[in-house]
Parts: sequence; structure tokens; C-alpha cells
Amino acid sequence: MNTYEVTNSEFINRNFYSLGFSTTDDGQFIWAADAKNFAQAGVAIQYSLNGAKVDSFATGIIPGAFYFSAE
Repeated sequence: MNTYEVTNSEFINRNFYSLGFSTTDDGQFIWAADAKNFAQAGVAIQYSLNGAKVDSFATGIIPGAFYFSAE
């Protein structure tokens, strides 16, 4: 069993519209979406568990959820 300690320090200093979590053969990742101004395309950002940005890509307007396929 893994346990983690919760701290009061900032992990990622940014506001997001939605969050997701994925576990793959490549590792575990936090996904965050920024809806920007709710009138233009948003952005999805992939972070490692230590808060480092891994990747990002444009989304449609108001990205509100994440779906991860097991295939």
C-alpha cells in the first residue's frame, strides 16, 4: 500500500476548469484543462506527479472532462 503526505505548499500555481488522472504503461499523470475565456478553444495540459509539465494540446470550447480508454 502506498501512502502520501499532504502539504500546504502550492503544487501547480494555476487555476483550472477541470482535472483528470491517468495511469498508463508510461506512468501516472495529472491532466488539467483551462477553459480560457469560455468563448474560444481551451487547452489540456499533462503534468507528472511532481508537477512538471509533460505536454499540452488545444481542445474545443470549455473542456470540462477527461476520458481515458483502456485500449
